[in-house]
Amino acid sequence: MSDNEAMQALSDAGAVCGNCGDEPGDRTCPDCERCYQRYAAALRAAGWAPRAEVLADPIETEYGIRLTPDGPEAEVLNYASASRAVVEDRLARHRTGYPDAHLLQRTVRHGKWTDAPQD
Repeated sequence: MSDNEAMQALSDAGAVCGNCGDEPGDRTCPDCERCYQRYAAALRAAGWAPRAEVLADPIETEYGIRLTPDGPEAEVLNYASASRAVVEDRLARHRTGYPDAHLLQRTVRHGKWTDAPQD
């Protein structure tokens, strides 16, 4: 979703400046347009990004090992920073004690780093 699509969504939802006669979906008031631009800027400042930008973020594949068939997610051995080859080597070692162990993978998108709130 582009900024313009976000601004149209705001208009369609009924966001207006309050000083005009625009109805939801209208885009004729310059004051409303300035409000939509400020809303879109505030959303970006809060970490929102248009879908095209999110999908353009680098994607990584993380690997893990499930030791038992149909085991719960909590039992997956997660090797987030390891390459597939490294995890396959570990899998071979795990299979000595867990012959049904198998390799898992998941796709991960990493967003921009932000400051963590203080406790």
